[in-house]
Amino acid sequence: MQIVQLILIRKVYILKVNLSLNEKMKQKSQLFLYGILTSLIIVAFVYNIETLAAYVSSSFGKFFLSNNWITPFILITLLCYFSFIYAIKKFSQSITITFIGLAIPILILESTTIIEGMSLVPLRFPFGTIFPILGLLGGMVKMRRARKVFILYTFLCSIFLFCTHFFFIPRLTDYILARESKKIITQSPFTNDYFFTAQGDSVKLIDIVKAKCQLIELYFVGCIPCEQKMPSLTAISDSVNTDKFGVFFICNGTITNFEKFQTHAKKNEKKGFYFLYDKNSVINKITTSNSYPHEIILNGRNEIVSTFTGFNNISAPKYVNETIKKIKLILNE
Repeated sequence: MQIVQLILIRKVYILKVNLSLNEKMKQKSQLFLYGILTSLIIVAFVYNIETLAAYVSSSFGKFFLSNNWITPFILITLLCYFSFIYAIKKFSQSITITFIGLAIPILILESTTIIEGMSLVPLRFPFGTIFPILGLLGGMVKMRRARKVFILYTFLCSIFLFCTHFFFIPRLTDYILARESKKIITQSPFTNDYFFTAQGDSVKLIDIVKAKCQLIELYFVGCIPCEQKMPSLTAISDSVNTDKFGVFFICNGTITNFEKFQTHAKKNEKKGFYFLYDKNSVINKITTSNSYPHEIILNGRNEIVSTFTGFNNISAPKYVNETIKKIKLILNE
């Protein structure tokens, strides 16, 4: 009888152990799945925050667009920090296992930048990958209840984020924009094709570009970097302040309908600004660039002096100063 009881006890014990192991494996699987889903959601949300904010008419949306301190890197750090705290409480795993379960999906997702977005290397990856990991590390320190270490961590993170905003991001952005612009081949924009003014008149570019220096800006309505660049172009025009210089905005008609183009042109109407509508996007044939905005600066002989693709608010002051120097150099020839 005792032997039978011992056998039964052993079987019950083994069953409990197996159930416990199965439960732990289930929790680990759930943790890893949670890591995959949250990394996808956080990355998708954070790196599209400006696009989302652009369509929000409230002051909250405008705040995200105008305040350079609210960068995607700061947001992703905070979101990953709170994600770690939640995961610890939800899945009852060790701090190390939780960190690994959340970090691996983020590293895998961010590394896809090498395949799908080489133009964002090294800003988005590997530099940008530091920030979600920093958030997870912050969660680890917090859960270990080491108050002094957490204060030190917060202080060092604050310094790093400050340096990132004022030093690392501007320099990496300038490097990427310069590198990508060099890859682009741009031919003369003077084709025999017709463009439309906001009033509906058809014109040829060569018939209206007569000044000593011209800046041609290829854009479409709703392009976030294009909208961000508009104040910089206004500052350039105001600084140069001469009839010998003009800015021609050519809107891609395959992306933007004519009514939206007219509204945008009227909204940004200014002396020295000329808006043209490229119905069939023929102007895009002159360049290998698929990015917007795309800038072409011409001299008085209608020769291409420089081209520039993309825009970032952080680099705006440097862009304005360098472009003004280029224009004044052409005007003084």
